[in-house]
Amino acid sequence: ALPISTAALLSSIKAYAKSRQEKDRQKCFIFSKPLIEVIDAVLAYGALAEYSGERARMSERGKVAQQAILGGAMATAASCVKLFEIVPGLVRNVSDTEVWKKLMLCSKAVAEATKLLCASLRENSITGSQKKPFYARNNEDDD
Repeated sequence: ALPISTAALLSSIKAYAKSRQEKDRQKCFIFSKPLIEVIDAVLAYGALAEYSGERARMSERGKVAQQAILGGAMATAASCVKLFEIVPGLVRNVSDTEVWKKLMLCSKAVAEATKLLCASLRENSITGSQKKPFYARNNEDDD
């Protein structure tokens, strides 16, 4: 039943996007209910006590490593998003020098962010010589 409801929801969304009529908006509302119910059920299932494990605690060194790696990953993702936002303008007008300049700057930003991410991964990776992981179970002391 869910695939049918999902297909009906997608169809009603497309119809509403074209018509902006109240009847099509109501169809979107009606066909979204089964999907919302399934999502609620999955969330409730995942929240059951037998599926929630013990939280891992991170050492301070682990938190610093996590921040560095996530910072590099976020910078890479943000740079890629900006790059993809520029491409349609270039497709519309391939001779626009301003768009080419923006594309070049964004490409450099992607490269720099990727270098930052790689450096963070390299600096913070666990090697064979490191005996203690960045996380601790139970009541192990932080570094």
